[in-house]
Amino acid sequence: EDQDGMNEVMEVDSPPRKFPFASSSSLMFHQSINHWVRYSFPAVLALAVILCLASNFSVGASVDLLLTKANGENVTPLINIYSFSLGTTMKEMAQAGVYMLMLLIFFCSGVWPYVKIF
Repeated sequence: EDQDGMNEVMEVDSPPRKFPFASSSSLMFHQSINHWVRYSFPAVLALAVILCLASNFSVGASVDLLLTKANGENVTPLINIYSFSLGTTMKEMAQAGVYMLMLLIFFCSGVWPYVKIF
């Protein structure tokens, strides 16, 4: 028999989880973290993902033509010649058979920004 009690096995009950992915050791659910910080941080992360998605699916650049006279008067309205976006660039590279460059651009512009967020 051990008199100092060093060989005893202690069992500790873990507290019940409130949320499916909540961990009792998570800093997010620690009592010292303010409630507005606790819930605004994931909201900011979600907003960053939404903004990245919006930037990938919107027009990134366009080539436009506007003819004017010497005095600055417009001869034609603004004519869109070509628009660039990540989706159209990927599609055109696939059609042209430039698969390695397409995959590089897809990874660097389409995947990596989301990996960096998380």
